[in-house]
Amino acid sequence: MPLLPEEYGIESARVQNNSPVTTSESQSLIYLQRKTPSQRWDISLRSTLLTPDDADAVWGFMAAREQDLQLIDVRLPRYSYSDATDKTTSTTGAIGDTNITTTGSVADVKVGKFFQFGGHSKVYVVTSVGGGNFDFAPALRRTVTSGETITFNDVTWSCKLRGRPLEFNASADTDSVRIDLDLVEAL
Repeated sequence: MPLLPEEYGIESARVQNNSPVTTSESQSLIYLQRKTPSQRWDISLRSTLLTPDDADAVWGFMAAREQDLQLIDVRLPRYSYSDATDKTTSTTGAIGDTNITTTGSVADVKVGKFFQFGGHSKVYVVTSVGGGNFDFAPALRRTVTSGETITFNDVTWSCKLRGRPLEFNASADTDSVRIDLDLVEAL
């Protein structure tokens, strides 16, 4: 999948955990809440001020993706990179698992860091670390094999545009343009 063009400098990124919860109230006024097993990341991006040429290049790239409903790979500042080195799984993981054991130390793995398993496009986040393993969320969507790479750097979100048309803001005072994107993780 094509990576978001370099011309699109990211000024700010907002990553939101979208995990639907069903709530209701019983006839005896007891509040009931049930979390559904689905989850995706919603991502809002704001570009740096772009020159007209850079804005045109980004606009053309995004318009082509929107027209053909193509996916876009995005690497986010701060969120796609970590001080942790890539790891290798030493056990298998089944759909629904939230813990994985690695072949080496996880001392450099930090809570709140994003990662991907080698055979997945899904992005996960570390929730706790201990011993030679760590917990993560959301639960596995696909199985993980022993010996699979766990990537902590260059984490790439495979996204699609949220259902609205593209928007951009042009300054009346200058030639600079800012493009805001609303993306959803493609599952």
